[in-house]
Amino acid sequence: MDAQHTTDVRTTVVRAGLVVVAVVVALALAGAVAPGVAAADDGGEDTAENETAPSYDVSFDEDVPVWIDGAGDDENATDVLRVPLNGSETTGLEPGDEINVTVTASDDDPLEATVVNGNQLAIEYDGPPDVEPGDEIELEVRTSDGEKIDGGTLPLEADIRAVDGQLAVWHPLLGGEEYDVDVEGADTTERLRPGVYGLDSLSPGDSVSITVTNSDDETVVEEDNLEYPGPFALTASVDGNTLEFQQGVAGLEVTSVVPEPVEGQNYTYAGGEIGENGQLELEIEGKDAGDELLLQTAAGVATVETSELDDGLSLPSIEELALVAPLVLSLVIGTSLGAVGSKFRAATAVNLALFAVIGLCLTAAATISVFYLNDISLDPINDFSIEHLLGGIAVLLGTIVAPATYRRFGSSPEPEEPGFTATVTITDGTRDIDEDVTVKYEHASDSSLGGKERVENGSGPVPLPERGVWKLWATDGSHSSEPVEVSHRSSSATLAITSPTTVTIVDESTTRKSKKQKTIPEATVDVVGEPDTELKQHGDGTVTVEPTEDGSSVEVEVSHEKYESRTETVRFGRNEDSTVALPSRTGRVRVTSRIDGVPNEWLSLRLVPNENEPFPDHRANDIPVEPDSNGVVEGDVLIGNYRAEIPAPDGYHEVFDDDEAPLTVTEDDTVDASVNAQFTWTLSSGKDDQAVRIDRIRQDLESLTVHSGRDTAIPAYYASVVESMLEAVESIPDSGHLFVDSDVDVDPDVLANAILETAARTTDAINDAMTTKRTIDLFAACADMPDPGVRWRGEYELEELFELFERLEAEPKEQRRELKERYNAVGERIEDARQDVSETAPAREMHQRAWELFDDTDREREAVVALYASLVVFDAVERLFEHDALRERLSRTVF
Repeated sequence: MDAQHTTDVRTTVVRAGLVVVAVVVALALAGAVAPGVAAADDGGEDTAENETAPSYDVSFDEDVPVWIDGAGDDENATDVLRVPLNGSETTGLEPGDEINVTVTASDDDPLEATVVNGNQLAIEYDGPPDVEPGDEIELEVRTSDGEKIDGGTLPLEADIRAVDGQLAVWHPLLGGEEYDVDVEGADTTERLRPGVYGLDSLSPGDSVSITVTNSDDETVVEEDNLEYPGPFALTASVDGNTLEFQQGVAGLEVTSVVPEPVEGQNYTYAGGEIGENGQLELEIEGKDAGDELLLQTAAGVATVETSELDDGLSLPSIEELALVAPLVLSLVIGTSLGAVGSKFRAATAVNLALFAVIGLCLTAAATISVFYLNDISLDPINDFSIEHLLGGIAVLLGTIVAPATYRRFGSSPEPEEPGFTATVTITDGTRDIDEDVTVKYEHASDSSLGGKERVENGSGPVPLPERGVWKLWATDGSHSSEPVEVSHRSSSATLAITSPTTVTIVDESTTRKSKKQKTIPEATVDVVGEPDTELKQHGDGTVTVEPTEDGSSVEVEVSHEKYESRTETVRFGRNEDSTVALPSRTGRVRVTSRIDGVPNEWLSLRLVPNENEPFPDHRANDIPVEPDSNGVVEGDVLIGNYRAEIPAPDGYHEVFDDDEAPLTVTEDDTVDASVNAQFTWTLSSGKDDQAVRIDRIRQDLESLTVHSGRDTAIPAYYASVVESMLEAVESIPDSGHLFVDSDVDVDPDVLANAILETAARTTDAINDAMTTKRTIDLFAACADMPDPGVRWRGEYELEELFELFERLEAEPKEQRRELKERYNAVGERIEDARQDVSETAPAREMHQRAWELFDDTDREREAVVALYASLVVFDAVERLFEHDALRERLSRTVF
């Protein structure tokens, strides 16, 4: 070793020694951590000796309502009263703890409550508490010893909530039995959930008084000036598709979720329950912290303000810092030592070995110092611990990191034999590549002499070990450029890597409509005039075209039997992928749909491609299915073979036969098809033989007009009303479209039987009205008058009856109001007629019997049928005075 080299080594050692001094000073400062760590244990005593009995304090969350978690259909299950707590102000209660809860107004045994998630009490009970009607109810939370917990009293009162899409009254006493809920005169008995009864007539903002009575007519709840307070507020953290609620809403059933704002979003939620951990799983894309949600829950409507999930990170303790201190110091020492040393000398083998030894010594010294300052045993053989393992790893890291850093940042040693550096530029055949690329080299006359170099950003130097002619080529995955020769006299080269091109075939209509482009997976791609060009179809509407030998472009033809063909020029290189949009080949379909021959404007049709048709899935939504008012569906669809279907209406599969018709759509042509759903119900197809009942009623009607010595013109007039009802029943088999058109599900058997039942009662009413003493005397006085054959000029119409079903079936008070108005109007007409005729008994008696037809019916659907029967009889009574032959009879004097 020469003198100059010896001097350089000594200089390096001296400078390294300065680094050592600096690191030791840093260690001395870092050691200040240790006394703090050690002092934490000095004089320490068992903290268990100072532990005291836990103190309890309960705070209820007044912003979240109490609700009843119903047991469902399980007979062995019990209801659970869910009481939200303010978790931050509740002490002494841990999740899973069981405590006692008493009801102040009840003599029942205390209930058992379980603490859920630290912020909720779940109270199991078999039914409402046994309290006297009108008593105020309070929950008192007590310890297992029966002591009342501070803040543990919660009054339970009635309130108004929005449940299952309507406003409802809630109270814990409204349990399993039936109750009558009176809201300022509007009764309801619809039980939505345990403790919840629906209030159809109430609107948001109304202030109402509510009275709830049980089956014994005892007042259970009586509240004045109740208002719907609006949605209650919740806050939740967003973690992907999971909402984690801060309030005590575990076990709360969620039936629907609406994102706010809702523009551009269409989300359907199948329903679920917030888990016992306070989490709810959703699948709404794009929900971020700060967004709001609207939840429909078993406790009412809630607004949810979302925020980012707290990641729970915290600063490490002093003990933890002391534990990892050797690892951190080893990295600091190694990188600092290597970085400083690399500034002075090239990274020769001698220097690398020297700095490895220095790194080993410094890291070992630092590790021993940390062990000493933290009272960690220095005898790992007899007292081994995890600290010794980490210390050994730290020493190994310091030994490796110091020479590695030196090698990374230090200059390379000069080669014994000078070579040269080539400069390369990599392109994709069209433009420069700006990414890192591997360039391989090989000596032109000795293939065993070669290597590779990573060139950054697509261009840069490639060091070659010796002079001469070298072959260079660039590689990118499985693709390489052609070799290019360089020498020290001509050291620049351009290397072109040609890459495969991906062609995506899409439906032009989706591009034209500014929708997301839809691919055509079944499209075929062929290369024009280049049979050796390799193609790879991926089955998803994309095709990879491998480059030609010279990298020149090629022509490809894209075709599909449902689309027009297109030819595209494909170029090779990065960012040369292309998209080919194929225009659709379409024809027009016009499907006429009917129900029993009546144009169908109610049932959606189905236009289904045949199974062997290569029909793109994304075009399914383009098939028209909604008929117009004439029952016609018309629109453009892809060419091919289809079948048009009209299904049986929902709920009427047993009385309707669906229909289908095949059709073939050709390009630029219109094809017509017709489908007709058949209503198969008949008078004798149900469980009751309506035809027999019709004959029996007609016999009863005939008996009204067969009386010796009496005129029967007026009884026959009223009997024609019943005859119109019977004809309506006989027309039901030809009126299937009415059942589809109606918003009310009506069973044909039920309808026919209800009309026939009302017809029979109307017949009896006519007989009663026409056989009073006054009417008999009048008819006897008219016995010499010829039969005028007068019939009621009105008609019993099924369409009008269905309209009454839709309008009044669920409104019994409205039914009675409308009937009362008509009753009074006809009564005034009778009084007016008294001035012109001598006897109004046939009108007055029939007028009263018509009112009683409805008054004797209490079932909803039969009540509407009876209402319509009363209305048509009122009409017949009113029109009685329009017939001269009948007025003449009413004017006959009775002696």
